Amino acid sequence: MPYLQVASKRHSAAFGKRKGDTPPKLIGKQKKELTDAEIGNIARELIIKAGLSSIYVRKEEGKRRAASAYGAASGFTTVVVGERLGTFSENAVRGAIGHELGHIAKKHIMKKIAFGIAAATLLITGVLKLFAAFPDAFESFAQKAPAIGACMLAAWLARKWFSRVCEISADKYAATLNGSAKPLIEYIASFLWEGRYGTLKGSAELSFLRWREKHPIFSTHPTLKKRLARLADLEEKLNPPQETA
Repeated sequence: MPYLQVASKRHSAAFGKRKGDTPPKLIGKQKKELTDAEIGNIARELIIKAGLSSIYVRKEEGKRRAASAYGAASGFTTVVVGERLGTFSENAVRGAIGHELGHIAKKHIMKKIAFGIAAATLLITGVLKLFAAFPDAFESFAQKAPAIGACMLAAWLARKWFSRVCEISADKYAATLNGSAKPLIEYIASFLWEGRYGTLKGSAELSFLRWREKHPIFSTHPTLKKRLARLADLEEKLNPPQETA
């Protein structure tokens, strides 16, 4: 199918147009943009299907990201859609919103906070025990500084790792909610299209995305290539191909 073209190495290895690279005929794009009411109806349908409550969908003018979720003390409560989301197909919009609802349903904001506190506490406790065990080796601050810096770096990387785990969880939730991984595959494919041939081409956001794809250990999101591969596997599990006689 057309949107699966980006799952190949040629389309998912990196952003940006290359010599001889031509736009696929269809990657979740459409001629007529979806209206705010149409996006709202899609979101309402998915929210009801998910059995969630107290969820607000708000459009933010000038927002570059197509969709994101924000939280409160009890977890994510707001799905914020950017002005670009309407340029994607209805199927891709279902994938994007389903992913953000996954963050809400799984209470990822609270889990990230709890994980961050636990990781920091564990590492700080370990460093303090290290100082206590070898007092002569850590008399001055200059001697302690490398261990403290390593502890802070480890805690930061641990939070990044857990964030990537949450993104994978939200992807799986979106696929299950929609009964197929295809909507989210189409959304990610559309996003790649924007980087190669659309509104993201040459933008600062695209430069950041390229950097994030090359240095995933420092990113809060898995690479798009890995996400597409996981979603393709998930689609086979949700909707196994029919054997032909």
